[in-house]
Amino acid sequence: SNNNVTGTYSFAGGTGNKLFGYKSFMFGSNNYLNDDFSTIFGINNTSTGGYGFISGGANEISGTFSFIGGGTQNTITGQDSTIMGGTSNVITGRTSFIGAAVTGTVSGDYSFIAGGTENNIISNYSFIGGGQNNMVSGTYSFIGGGQNNMVSGTYASFVAGVSGNFIS
Repeated sequence: SNNNVTGTYSFAGGTGNKLFGYKSFMFGSNNYLNDDFSTIFGINNTSTGGYGFISGGANEISGTFSFIGGGTQNTITGQDSTIMGGTSNVITGRTSFIGAAVTGTVSGDYSFIAGGTENNIISNYSFIGGGQNNMVSGTYSFIGGGQNNMVSGTYASFVAGVSGNFIS
């Protein structure tokens, strides 16, 4: 099994896992957990934030109270945030969410990307429903979908399903 468990009331199943947290659990291969009250299922995952949950492969959490439901190469550094699945998604903001997306990024707080590819939110309290290559940089802004759309104004909104528009 080659697991290294030094945390009190903690358990690791599988092979090559390193667990150094209090009341934590992991199962899989080559996972690293160095925080308390956390859980990992999968391969090559890392959790250092505390009170986290990871499932999937090559995912990483360093923000407290965060959750990665599945997928690969997803990263959360903001606290109280969730990535449900997908690939190469990143959340650095607090209390933010990415659904099933690919290369989605949320750096604002309290923001939400439901899905899509290469969608980015760099402001607070904003939403992208889906689509491709959309960006929100205005607070309290919305893009429903489409592609290559950008919203930069505060309280600006955008209707779903069109392409190549800019609102500031």
